[in-house]
Amino acid sequence: MAEPRYIITGASSGIGAALALRLAKDGSSLGLIARRPERLEDVAQACREHGVTVATRLADVPNHDGLKAAILELDDALEGADVLISNAGVAIPTPAIGGEIEDIKTVIDVNLTGALAAIHAILPRFLERKAGQVVGVASVAGYRGLPGSGSYSASKAGFIAALESMRVEL
Repeated sequence: MAEPRYIITGASSGIGAALALRLAKDGSSLGLIARRPERLEDVAQACREHGVTVATRLADVPNHDGLKAAILELDDALEGADVLISNAGVAIPTPAIGGEIEDIKTVIDVNLTGALAAIHAILPRFLERKAGQVVGVASVAGYRGLPGSGSYSASKAGFIAALESMRVEL
């Protein structure tokens, strides 16, 4: 049986890069998306050293049209992804007093709106194929607020709630 084919957003560092490397070691084909070309290529090359197929696309998650195009191109390149891991995220400190509204907007746009845009891009294809899984990377902060992280906690709580709604809807 062939190993699953994964698309991972936020694949150039942190959890996304670690997932890509782990899945490459397991023999999975990968479609990697990130906004930083050099770091993305470093991760892709490290994955290729395991003898797997790796396709990459640059996309900044807040650019929903660009993100959708990247996901659909990778789905085509992989001849049908089996799993989307919606992982891209940012953590900008937003204290209750003195936090910047633009920072709050950025965190919400990446961690909630962008994460959902990634899922909405691939979901019609998964439903058409009657196959496919979505993995959303959230945080314990989505269940319990953390000091100085109000917008981060809110974005992850919203993402968790949206994923739960999708689960019961689909």
